[in-house]
Amino acid sequence: MNLSRFTYLLLATGLLASPNLDAQESLEIWTPVKEVLSDAAKNYLISVDIPFCFQVEKGSTAQITGRWEDYEPERTEMEATARVQSLEEAGAVLKVKLQQYQPVYEGDLVLLSGNLNCDLVPSRTLELAKNAVLLTDIYGTYFYDLRTALMAESDEIDVQLLDAIVADIKMVGAEMATQGEEDPVVSGPLYAGSSLFSAMQETRISDVQYFLDYVVANPVKYRGHSWKVSEVYATWLVNGAPGVDIPTSLESLLRELNETQNTHVGSPECEGKPLIISTQSGTLNGVAPTASMDHIREEFPCYTGETEEGADYNCGGGIFFLDHDFYFYTFRDLLEVRDGFQGTLDIPLLTMDTKQVENALGLPDFIPDYSYQEHWLYKRTYGTLRVSFHAQTHEVMEIGIHYQPIEGLDICW
Repeated sequence: MNLSRFTYLLLATGLLASPNLDAQESLEIWTPVKEVLSDAAKNYLISVDIPFCFQVEKGSTAQITGRWEDYEPERTEMEATARVQSLEEAGAVLKVKLQQYQPVYEGDLVLLSGNLNCDLVPSRTLELAKNAVLLTDIYGTYFYDLRTALMAESDEIDVQLLDAIVADIKMVGAEMATQGEEDPVVSGPLYAGSSLFSAMQETRISDVQYFLDYVVANPVKYRGHSWKVSEVYATWLVNGAPGVDIPTSLESLLRELNETQNTHVGSPECEGKPLIISTQSGTLNGVAPTASMDHIREEFPCYTGETEEGADYNCGGGIFFLDHDFYFYTFRDLLEVRDGFQGTLDIPLLTMDTKQVENALGLPDFIPDYSYQEHWLYKRTYGTLRVSFHAQTHEVMEIGIHYQPIEGLDICW
């Protein structure tokens, strides 16, 4: 992790409050140039994508600025005005008027103003997406896109984003601690005096909320990049967590609340129905992860959120139970149970270390080569039973019931 390559930002004060967005209200979005269509008389025709419920008017003006990454070293940052020349089904063609001749590239950013014909739910995810702030996990997979943010029907989209980012930061912190890399000391109101990698492993939902609010309030330095969230979060922490100014007593309270929230400790029942996992048959109360989303909703009405199948995040989509810490990833035919689950397992694996798992299940059929995490895979008639261990404690932190064979199994994070 090379922290020096991140630009240190100025202190932002206060938290950003998202406005209520109603149908037909105006909205500004940043979107990249999709294609450069022509170059004539020092002017360019360019095309951009626009969301389905975002309407721009022919003849309206826009601002275009040089992209932040991958441009030629000798190129100076450019700004120009553009005018919407024609509209397409899912985009627009703009004519760019330049004060002086400078090339326009795919990826340059365009600021468009338009009206909405859909109801929007205010969220941090939407604020990030409309500002072209692109956050990814450690593997470069995006957590969200503008279309997803616009289509969100509830603030559950933020719940899922926060949960995914916290998991990614914790995992990266654990991995970095094993690599012998320089481990800076954290300053500021969060984790002061702690080593960076330890602080990352202890990251709470409230910490990520503060970080995202800071990014939204200061988007210019982040706009147009594909940022690995673990890296920019680490830089923010080492830099004193700018934007955070909370009393010590309140910080202690937030720590207690979020430690409880992060463990997802809930009831052993769903709407009065006991929750019983069978690792032998690969089911929860007799329901397999191959069941339809409608069937899972009907059987377990205590679900807290869902993502449509085929999505580019949340392992392709499914039904999620954050309060009970189990997850039906129906797109992948996967049932995942994490260490906050309070129901019953036919074999109490979530309380075991590696030796105890070996005594209970025998040696695994396969151990994939993941440097950041240890997974033991067992062949079952339904496919694969996965037992995943915490990198430091070597105790079981997650169980995966995959209706897929071991051969070629893709473990989603």
